[in-house]
Amino acid sequence: MTQEEIATRIGISRQTYSAIETGKREMSWTVFLALLAVFNNDPKTRELIEKIDGLSVSIEKEIAL
Repeated sequence: MTQEEIATRIGISRQTYSAIETGKREMSWTVFLALLAVFNNDPKTRELIEKIDGLSVSIEKEIAL
């Protein structure tokens, strides 16, 4: 996914997403949860997440909060 696609999916500008990615801006809790939802529900990234021991469990706990 491109920065533009991710930003559009989570409802922020590409410039804001880029600033978060490069550490120039902190992400809000809302953006964090939106990113979790996007990457957790994308088949390609979901497969990668599942391969990392414990990460998918941690994500499920965060989403359930």
